[in-house]
Amino acid sequence: MDWKKKLKWLRKRLTWNYKYAIGKWDNMGSEADRYNAIVSLIRSCAIPEPRILDLGCGYGALMQYLKPEDYSYCLGVDLSDTAILKARKQKYPKCDFRVGDIHRFTPPGTFDIILFNEVLYYLDNRTEVAVRYAGYAQPNGYMIVSLYDLKESIVADLSQEFTFVETRVVHDNDRNVVWGINLFKLFH
Repeated sequence: MDWKKKLKWLRKRLTWNYKYAIGKWDNMGSEADRYNAIVSLIRSCAIPEPRILDLGCGYGALMQYLKPEDYSYCLGVDLSDTAILKARKQKYPKCDFRVGDIHRFTPPGTFDIILFNEVLYYLDNRTEVAVRYAGYAQPNGYMIVSLYDLKESIVADLSQEFTFVETRVVHDNDRNVVWGINLFKLFH
């Protein structure tokens, strides 16, 4: 990695660590409707005890909504050391949390469900990254993409690569926020 890219990466990492340290993302636990929609899509995949890769996991808020019987293993990855330390302190069963840049992170093994949790729109090369991670999916696995404010152009781009199944729209009227939780089928 050349020094300019390394400096850009370091700035991003420091920014995310700072945001988690000051509590900017502490409201994620209050996003119950969004997380429940993600859990509902995971269950709709009808894979008994799936292995889940949660990219952009933050401090592991998803695990507050998943029951241990909903999965066999979950690996959460986030750029922020601060967020990952907080996730590890929760000691969620059958979970591992790792600091990693999703541009370069290599997952150990394969997964039934790949979740991009509020992270794709921060990437310049989002479709390339999604395609790369689809290579770590089990045959006939799924990809779930949670997007703030729907981001229909991202869904359209991903639909060129993967089979679109459905979008669940979640509204938070108190904060005037909307999310699109998108499910894609991955074929090998």
